Amino acid sequence: MGLKESRYNFFFDGEKGAKLAFNSMTGALAQIEPNKWPIIQKLLADPNREPKNQTEKELLESLKYGGFLIDGDFDELAYLKVMNRMARFSKDLLSLTIAPTMKCNFACFYCYEVKSGLTMSKKVQEKIVDFTRKRLPGAKGLGVVWYGGEPLLAFSIIESLSEKLLELCGEGDIKYSAQIITNGYLLNPDKARRLSELGVASAQITLDGPPKIHDKRRVLANGKGTFKKILENIKTASEFMRINLRVNVDKTNMSETVKLLDLLEKEGVRKKVSIYYARTTMHSDVCVDPKDAYMSLEEFNREHICSMRELVKRGFDAWQKPKRKTNVCNADALNAFMILPEGKIHKCLIGTGTLGISCIGSVFDGDFNHNYNRWLSLDVFEEERCVNCKILPLCMGGCPAVSFGKSRETERICEFHDEDTLLEHMRLFVEYRVSLKDKTAKEVRA
Repeated sequence: MGLKESRYNFFFDGEKGAKLAFNSMTGALAQIEPNKWPIIQKLLADPNREPKNQTEKELLESLKYGGFLIDGDFDELAYLKVMNRMARFSKDLLSLTIAPTMKCNFACFYCYEVKSGLTMSKKVQEKIVDFTRKRLPGAKGLGVVWYGGEPLLAFSIIESLSEKLLELCGEGDIKYSAQIITNGYLLNPDKARRLSELGVASAQITLDGPPKIHDKRRVLANGKGTFKKILENIKTASEFMRINLRVNVDKTNMSETVKLLDLLEKEGVRKKVSIYYARTTMHSDVCVDPKDAYMSLEEFNREHICSMRELVKRGFDAWQKPKRKTNVCNADALNAFMILPEGKIHKCLIGTGTLGISCIGSVFDGDFNHNYNRWLSLDVFEEERCVNCKILPLCMGGCPAVSFGKSRETERICEFHDEDTLLEHMRLFVEYRVSLKDKTAKEVRA
């Protein structure tokens, strides 16, 4: 049937007259030389004419290879929909986010969680093992995230449950993987080593800026600062697992993130962590962070690009090109669950205790309630604005929890709110790749 142009093509102005070509479906990114751009335009406008020379022939093949030109009868939207359904309703991976306790040793003013103070009983632990055993048949992998509260306050429960879950996977030749989300204050070398032995490959830890900023935002329950101890634990824990460093930002600390990078470099941590920035928002009434401190999505995206550019310049492990999503997160997936200390099963981390429809049942129940169907019936392909959006493959509609009670026709809840934001991400990725090439060349010369 011939060729046609992809509906997911983006062409941006690059440096020195060049163009950046990006396809949000395939993830292909190319830098087009100024003298090649007129030829590319002609090929896109009439892809089925015979190439006039070798240059046109090579460029035509490159456009096909990157997915900028596709078969005329290929329905990209239908394909994206199928990939979405396959990912969301697959049973290949059973994902469990387990909170052994909702106790926390911190008193962060922007925290959205309801502090119940509960710690998981042995009976709930046994039921989690039964729940897992029931849902593992047919799965190729079990992925666990330890969460809280502060999960390390219930370290013995993590040990006990990990051993039982590893045993289950061993019986069925199922791949096991795990990570932990922790404030890092209790992650001493002994705990890091033991977690590694139990299959925990990475830890997410938060630092909200240099000490004078962090120690105002992320304090112990008694009000004392935490930065120094967390940093020391990051240094030692990085010998046993990957450390993903999260920086929660708003208008009050965004400008201070550069000073955090200065300190991390000085302390020799640059190569031991990967860094990402997260926007603080009012997820629930529990948060006491002043509302006027929050950044809008547009403000965050603008500041985020500047911060990421600084990471790239300094050589931190931070940047990846935006890539196609098959689904948004565990909340819209059939085989993903969060289990709280009392045994309640939820679909969303943010929604625990604050979003009523998040709870879909309990490990003590035989089946899920009707909320389960509400999460699984969410369908971005029913939203006209999303279906017609060229950024859809990168976003897939945005946060499911945020989407409840909102209309995508009037409110944007996606990560890339416009093409300008996407352009800056693409430019930054090119800078990142260039910096890697320069670094490699210098290492080779050395």
